[in-house]
Amino acid sequence: DGLAVLAINPGIRDSLANARRYAEHFQLKYPVYFDPKQATRAAYQLIGTPTIILFDAAGNEVQRGETVDLKAIERVMAANPAEPKPTSH
Repeated sequence: DGLAVLAINPGIRDSLANARRYAEHFQLKYPVYFDPKQATRAAYQLIGTPTIILFDAAGNEVQRGETVDLKAIERVMAANPAEPKPTSH
């Protein structure tokens, strides 16, 4: 909780069917969006894939790179802890 993950396939030399097969093959547990018009790539000035961008709760870019920086994720999550979910009694 408190962390959202999604993948965006820019559609370069790829198809929606291939993107779906990839997600199913690797049993991805997060949303995979297909962006054949490459609007996301243009908006975030992405050069290559994979590019991982970490945003804080306010939507500010905190980290960008080809790998996941677990310490950066921990810092963002510590600064914005998830609200506890109410329990039913």
